[in-house]
Formats: sequence, structure tokens, C-alpha cells
Amino acid sequence: MKKVLKTPTEYSKIYDEIYGPFAEKEKYEVTTEYKGEIIDYIFSDIDFQYTTALRAFVKYHHDYTIASKMSKIDKKTLMKNYEIGRKRMFAPKHIASAINGYYDIRKKDQYVLTAEDFGGAKYVVTALNKSGIHTKEQLYKHLSNGWWYLWTIPGVGDGARQKILTAIDRWNERSL
Repeated sequence: MKKVLKTPTEYSKIYDEIYGPFAEKEKYEVTTEYKGEIIDYIFSDIDFQYTTALRAFVKYHHDYTIASKMSKIDKKTLMKNYEIGRKRMFAPKHIASAINGYYDIRKKDQYVLTAEDFGGAKYVVTALNKSGIHTKEQLYKHLSNGWWYLWTIPGVGDGARQKILTAIDRWNERSL
């Protein structure tokens, strides 16, 4: 039996807020029901307290005070959980789920990431691969949205971010 969503319109609003700019950029159109299914799927991969904060904030018109009162969540907690939840929504694998083909790069020779790119740090490649980034082109595509998106890759901490930036620096030097 198929699970029926109770709030496809609410989830559609969340989809539009988070993934709308990506969909517009890629000329990607989906139905309200599909948006609801995708957000439900993505929410199943994110902790409950973060999804609750996202839902409350969007439902109560982007007002932390009202959302806090109506959801009975401390305002500071709601704000923190909303920011963390929003960041997790921008993980590459979630963007790829929301916008089919977003990271499909139509280039004949793609550069597959290796540990050597990151100074021998295999953990960086592992974190990138787990998040859905396997090639240099996909990494560039993710970061083309802004440098903030470097902080949305799960499993990538400060040390890994340094290694990624150093690798990008080296790649750019080679292309000059």
C-alpha cells in the first residue's frame, strides 16, 4: 500500500524554498505531489528535530517567534535546528534526489577524484563519494552555487575543506 502524505502543499513549499532556485536554473519542473514525495524521501534521511524545525519555520511564514510558540519549541533551539536542517537539505545527494540529473555532467572525459588529489587523504574522497560527488566536474558543479556549499557536504570537516580548497587551487594552476 502506498504511503499517503498528509501535507503535500506544505512539503511543496519547502521544496520550492530549498530546491526552487536549482530547479529554475536547470529548467526542471515537477508536480506538487512529486515535490511532496521527494521532500518526504529526503526528510527520511534527516533527523526528526531538524525536519520539525524546517516544517514549523516554513508553515508559520518564516517567523521564528510564531513558529516557536506554535510548535512549542524553544526559539533558540528552533533557530539552530532550522539552520542545521536547511544545511543538510543542501547535501549533494539531496539536491540530486530533488533535481534529477543535476550532477550529470555531459563531458566525455571526466576527472575521477582520487586520494592523491587531496594530499593522500582517502577520507576526503570517501566523504565526497558518500555524498554523491565522484568527479572533479561534480565538485565544481556543487560549488558553482557558492562557496557556502562546501559546508553542506556531509562528513567534510575543516581539515577536509582545506584539502579540497588546496586541490581546487592546484587544478586551477594547471589550467592557467
